[in-house]
Amino acid sequence: MLFMIGVTQGMITSTLLLLSKEKNKSIRVLGIIIALYCMFSIKMVFINSTSTDVPFIDFLMNENVSIDMELFRYFPIENSLFFPPLIAYYVSLLLKKDFMIKLKHLLHFLPGITFFIYDSVIYVLTYDLQSVYEKNAIADEYLYYNIHIFENFFMVISSCWYLYYSYNILREYKLLIYEICHERKSPVYLWVRNILLGVSGLTVIMFINMVLELRSGSSAEDLVFGRIVYLYIAVFVYYLGFWGYKKMDSNIYNEKYSMESISKKHKMIGLDLIEEKILYKFEFDKIYLDPNISISQLSKSLGVSNEKLSFVINKKFNVNFRDLLNSYRIKLAKEKLLKIESSHQTILSISYDSGFNSQASFYRAFKKFEGVSPKNYISLNQ
Repeated sequence: MLFMIGVTQGMITSTLLLLSKEKNKSIRVLGIIIALYCMFSIKMVFINSTSTDVPFIDFLMNENVSIDMELFRYFPIENSLFFPPLIAYYVSLLLKKDFMIKLKHLLHFLPGITFFIYDSVIYVLTYDLQSVYEKNAIADEYLYYNIHIFENFFMVISSCWYLYYSYNILREYKLLIYEICHERKSPVYLWVRNILLGVSGLTVIMFINMVLELRSGSSAEDLVFGRIVYLYIAVFVYYLGFWGYKKMDSNIYNEKYSMESISKKHKMIGLDLIEEKILYKFEFDKIYLDPNISISQLSKSLGVSNEKLSFVINKKFNVNFRDLLNSYRIKLAKEKLLKIESSHQTILSISYDSGFNSQASFYRAFKKFEGVSPKNYISLNQ
């Protein structure tokens, strides 16, 4: 009953997700994942057609329905090698900014496609055979069960690798969320974490099942533990389907937690940090006193590009680099001009002491910022 509920609900929700009008690609990838899990599990319905003491299910499974169960013995719908890359792509679409599934990413599906072609060939070869003995004989001739064991082994290894990749993405996302929002757990984080925990559990169960198959020499359908695998998948499919569809209207796809929004905020934090470094260079290191200082020298000392430094100065100070330099120089020059009589300095020496490399450039900058010449400024403030 649990199996039927899980698979039926999964088929319905996968259809709803695939037909959703939402533009978010991760929703459709989730629909594909759920649909494939249902296909992976549904084979059990046709192979294990024993009495369940549940009238409705027994009706579907017995002679009242004219389905030849043996037609599905080698039906190629349980290829598990598609799951690991799909899960990783779903996680990437949710957590990585500007991630897109490109043509090169399809290479990750080659193992699954290869085994699917092999399974399809076996199914075609055994399709017209009437007895189970004949079907199994053909399958044995083409090493079906040996290759099936290898496929399971490859699936476990593949799942471990993609889980490692996905957990790294999740860890980076968690750190980013905490840095931006000071939250240790967001709805997106919890959702992805639960999915990865579910996939991890399935990987462990399939590994145990594979070991049992090797020890007993029997196929998964003949082992009790093999049915536990299918039951686990059914529960997992129910969880993915129910919560996946429900979360379409939740914070999972909300702008607050979207990677685009978070990346913008993170970028702004990066700009704030650069702004602080610029202020330190001007206020404490007094780089404006160097008449030969350039934006290239400053950007190199800060470890940022010229373009990014210019962008920060324009955005945070609303001036260009040259005007920022001159604003500090003029501020210092004004202080010195007010004390020119007591210091016995000349306007020329003040211009040099303030960071200008010529009196002409000093006069131009002073007139631009103060609207008067240095001499007039002294007269007005005596």
